[in-house]
Amino acid sequence: MLCFKLFVWLGIKKTHVSPCKTFRKKRMLACYSLLYNPDQLGFRHIEIFRIVNPKDGEYYLFTKSALQKKRKFHYSYHKSGAFHWREDGLPPISPAYGEADARSAIKTLQYLEYFQGQVEGYCLAIGPGITSEALERMLHILRGYIVHDLKEPSIMDYLLEHKNISLMLPIPWQRAVIQALVRNSIEAGKATRLSEAELLANLKEKVGADAQIIITEPQPKSHISVDFETMQKILSLVPKADMDQRWPIRDNGG
Repeated sequence: MLCFKLFVWLGIKKTHVSPCKTFRKKRMLACYSLLYNPDQLGFRHIEIFRIVNPKDGEYYLFTKSALQKKRKFHYSYHKSGAFHWREDGLPPISPAYGEADARSAIKTLQYLEYFQGQVEGYCLAIGPGITSEALERMLHILRGYIVHDLKEPSIMDYLLEHKNISLMLPIPWQRAVIQALVRNSIEAGKATRLSEAELLANLKEKVGADAQIIITEPQPKSHISVDFETMQKILSLVPKADMDQRWPIRDNGG
């Protein structure tokens, strides 16, 4: 305590340690989204996915809402080739469009966050007990959820040796296009500014009053909702959804 007070008195800031540097979860891979934080002179790390390999050939993927303990839900990739969604205490769900069902929507949201400057890269970290075969399958699964393609062999080699790796993304040309589209919508009087409460009410109206809406990050005090035509133009900038099934792994990869 005395040392801590002395550091504060001398104006010495405690060194920020990225969570990917201290990740030690056995047989797990963590994926963090990166966003530059000028206050820390470094990147804010938010864990958005975690893949667990409880036993050979079995993989469970957890998203941000589960990692923040807001719901007990995961995606199961089984050695048998079976895939399903699972909420704790409930029967497994086999989605209508197979493994690509929710994944394609999640990846679309990742692209939108990337285009709007909310994701500047990723940091991956692995814990002890992961074999090269298991890591190869984990990266294959994760590739279907994030913007980076993870296809460079050096990524897996580096992870196995150093246990964590940062992967920065280039500035997307779509960012300027989206900014112009939103600005035009505002100037044309077609955009609506909503408070957080109004936004939640609007979502409930669209998806149903009984829908469970989970907020996983701090939200701004107000949001801009653009018109339908502008939103369609923004969505058209996202690469076509990958609806190919990524499980079980085919001989031609993917």
